[in-house]
Amino acid sequence: MFDVLGQGVEAERGTDDEDVFARIVLAGCNECTSTMVLESLSLDSTHDTWSDFERVWPSPYRALSPAIPQEVRVALDEARACFLKARAYPATVVMTRRAVELACKAQGATGRDLRQKLICLKDSQKIEGRLYDWADELRMLGNEGAHGDHSSRQDAEDALSFAEALFDYMFVLADRYEQFRKRRAQS
Repeated sequence: MFDVLGQGVEAERGTDDEDVFARIVLAGCNECTSTMVLESLSLDSTHDTWSDFERVWPSPYRALSPAIPQEVRVALDEARACFLKARAYPATVVMTRRAVELACKAQGATGRDLRQKLICLKDSQKIEGRLYDWADELRMLGNEGAHGDHSSRQDAEDALSFAEALFDYMFVLADRYEQFRKRRAQS
């Protein structure tokens, strides 16, 4: 639970020249005493219906490691923006799929499509069984989002979490493990 420390409503010009109203709340957490900024958007022209509050500050995501290639980080950051700022869940899963495709490219995977590239990574032992399964689910979820199938908020949130874990494994932990092994071999 949290206490409301302050709040307000602001109007922004929407893409179709209608005003979009955002309810902004400064909140204090009763558990840890930290503060956060929450936002809710009006869902109708009378502003009687509002979306659930989303935390906008501090960011609910940690910074991505610089060991992850820049084009992959940019794509995942765009997916995060689709989720947090636009609440565009199909766009989130499509952009997450794009980030996975870029990660495959950065790892030198070959194949005619993303599925084949993921199999290439698995066969070359750059990703293991469960990570392959995660990446393949992200591929399918992204395809569904691109072809008009429903993508829920939970699907989008899971896609972001799985992609972050996948990229940490592929670009951060695998290299760190190799450095660890080399250091231990020298001891």
